[in-house]
Amino acid sequence: MTIRKAVIPCAGLGTRFLPFTKVMPKELVPLLDKPLIHHAIDEAIASDIDEIVLVTSPEKEALRRYFEELPKGLEGRSTDNPDLAFAGEYSSWGGTISFVEQREPNGLGHAVLMAEEAIGLEPFAVLLPDDLILSTSPTLKVMVELFEVYKSGLIAVEKVSWEKVGNYGIIDPEPVDEKVYRVNGVVEKPVEAQAPSDLAIVGRYIMPPEIFRFLEKTRPGARGEIQLTDGIGLMLEQFSVFAYRFDGIRHDIGNPIGLFGASLALADRRQIYMDVLNSFLDEFSAKRGMSS
Repeated sequence: MTIRKAVIPCAGLGTRFLPFTKVMPKELVPLLDKPLIHHAIDEAIASDIDEIVLVTSPEKEALRRYFEELPKGLEGRSTDNPDLAFAGEYSSWGGTISFVEQREPNGLGHAVLMAEEAIGLEPFAVLLPDDLILSTSPTLKVMVELFEVYKSGLIAVEKVSWEKVGNYGIIDPEPVDEKVYRVNGVVEKPVEAQAPSDLAIVGRYIMPPEIFRFLEKTRPGARGEIQLTDGIGLMLEQFSVFAYRFDGIRHDIGNPIGLFGASLALADRRQIYMDVLNSFLDEFSAKRGMSS
C-alpha cells in the first residue's frame, strides 16, 4: 500500500517558547514567511500525502482557524510572488486536513494513538513539526519510496555526538543497504555507556497500522508519558522496522535558538533574504565600529 495519510502531533505545551505559548500555539510561530506547522504541511504535500491529521489540544483552536482562513486570504492574489508560492501550493493541493484532540499532553505515543480512528487500517506517516530537515529531496518522500521496497515500519535517524545520545531515542542498527539499517532494538535516552549506537531517532516515521495496538499496551515511561519509541520497541518483537539515515541538515525549531539557526539556513536559500541580511550585518558592523 502507498502512504496516503500523515499524522502531525501539535498538542504539546510549547514550554520552550514561553511566554508566547500562553496565548498562541507554538506551531504558529513564524519561520521566515510562514508558521512552523506550514513547513511540515509543505513536506507532507511534497511527499504525495493527501490526508493530514493534526493532533491538537482544546486550547489550540487557532491552528484550526489558520487552515480554514488561509484559502480565503489567497483569493485574487497572484502566486507568482515567491513569498506566496508556498500558500499557492497549499491552496491547489486538493488534499484534506482533519483535526483530532489530545486532551492531556500524555506523550508522543499517546498523541499518535489519538489518530487511530482517522488513520484506519493502513500504513501512515508521522511528522514532528519541531524538526525541520533541509535537504535536496524531502526526507519523508524518500521514506515513502523506501516503504515501497521494505514494506515495513521506517524511522529517520541521524548521527549525534556520543555526549548527546542521552537526549534521544537510540537504535541498535544492523546495516542492510546504504544509509538503511534493520532496527534490532531501541533505547529511550540511554546513558552514553549503554547506548547501542550513535544513531538517534528524529521526527519522521512511517508506521504500519499495527503500531496502534502496541501503543495501547505501552506503559507510561519517563514523566508518566506514553512514548512512541517504547511502542516501536514492543512492535519489534513481532514486526520488522528499518531506519533511514537521511541526507540534509536537521534543525530543532521547537526552541528559540534552533529557530534562529533555521531562519538563517532558510534565508541562505533565498536571495531576497540574503540581500537584506547582508545589508543589516554591514550596518550593524559599522555601528559597532563607531561605538568602539
